[in-house]
Amino acid sequence: AGIYDTSTGQIQFLVPGFLSGCYIIEALLQSSLVCLYDQTCLDQLSYIDGGQWTKQLN
Repeated sequence: AGIYDTSTGQIQFLVPGFLSGCYIIEALLQSSLVCLYDQTCLDQLSYIDGGQWTKQLN
């Protein structure tokens, strides 16, 4: 699985150990989640700008 730029469709970050599939639970059970145990990977995930996916509610 990866994080993509929605405007260009280009991948920004490939998340190691995470798989995608038709059903979330199937993908989760098959994933190793190795990124969650790697500080460098977590730092890269937290650095990615999530502003394009968030929306102010009020």
